[in-house]
Amino acid sequence: MNVGYIWACLLNQQMRPMTYFRLIALTLLIIFIENMTVQGRGNKTGERTLYVLDSVALETGSQKHAYLEKKVLWVDNIAIFSKDTVTDSVEIARLGFKNTDTIIYIITREYHDRPQDIKKIPTGFALDMKRDRYYLKGSKTPYSGPIIEYFLLGKKRMQFKVRDGYTNDTMFYFFPDGKTVETSIVFKDGIRNGRVQGYFSDGKIKETGEFLNGKHTGIWTEYYSTGKLKSRMLYTEGIKTLLPQDKPTWDYYYIGKSHKIENEFDDAIKSFTKAIALKPDFAEAYYERSRMLAARSKLTESLKDLNQAIAIEPYYIEAIATRAIVRAKILEAGNGPTDPKEAEKEKDNLCADLKIVNIQFDTEFDMPSPVFAKEASHVK
Repeated sequence: MNVGYIWACLLNQQMRPMTYFRLIALTLLIIFIENMTVQGRGNKTGERTLYVLDSVALETGSQKHAYLEKKVLWVDNIAIFSKDTVTDSVEIARLGFKNTDTIIYIITREYHDRPQDIKKIPTGFALDMKRDRYYLKGSKTPYSGPIIEYFLLGKKRMQFKVRDGYTNDTMFYFFPDGKTVETSIVFKDGIRNGRVQGYFSDGKIKETGEFLNGKHTGIWTEYYSTGKLKSRMLYTEGIKTLLPQDKPTWDYYYIGKSHKIENEFDDAIKSFTKAIALKPDFAEAYYERSRMLAARSKLTESLKDLNQAIAIEPYYIEAIATRAIVRAKILEAGNGPTDPKEAEKEKDNLCADLKIVNIQFDTEFDMPSPVFAKEASHVK
């Protein structure tokens, strides 16, 4: 595939080289390749280095964190305040890290410069987990009080309270700004027991549901960012079932996915079309049908479906990335608008899609799930 239009946009946006690689890999995957994995670029064999950035541990060599490990070393992006390297095998073993030769502790300026009252609140560095209960390191008494975990760049990622070692509070997860709540989950005695609410970054409801004794219960509802209903699931003792009125729609959707796996594109298109007929605001069905249409070289029809999917869910990043590829293929085939102004506008639209995808990549790679790292006594 000629990616001339894509690379022109990337160069104009001055994206970092690793972002080029991941973006092209993703967009090629979306239309042409199922189950392609993006290979990480870890250290050489035998250099088993663990990076610990603020309160997040990133294991070298894993595909999931390969980009993060590289990014850790981009000092200008992270504003590193200090580094500390541990190579003593006895010390590393004492800290509890297996198959590790070197630990590099990195403290960012924002993390270091937290207010004193916030610094007093422990993170994973200061805590041990024993039999599902939290303890301050060196203490035999279960911990009671607040806990805060952080994103890679020092912003607050998660906050909750513990009583007698167990989570007994609403646990809040935050967006990368460290202020806007992404998810709230009620815990009682260390078990999810109560209401769950997920939010979009603008505060709109993304998901609602409830846990009972650690298991999903009742009706869980998901919404698109536009407020339209996405899906409903009924849970009984943690077992998920579709509501009777929703089952035919999702049956057609999953049948279409099965046809796609077998490369039965025409049959897949028919199934997704039936799902859309039952649920006209079904973004995922439009997206999947667009991929099948693209596979049949019906690019104009594919673009229409992608526009519809994104109209229903403006945050649909896979659809936005796919739309950029479809737009590029239409332009490269000479099938774009004949009016010069309209053709230039379509190129701008392509670049706008890629810019959104690039921003999303940067955001996602700054938000790994935290790994509670062992504390090194020399890291403050």
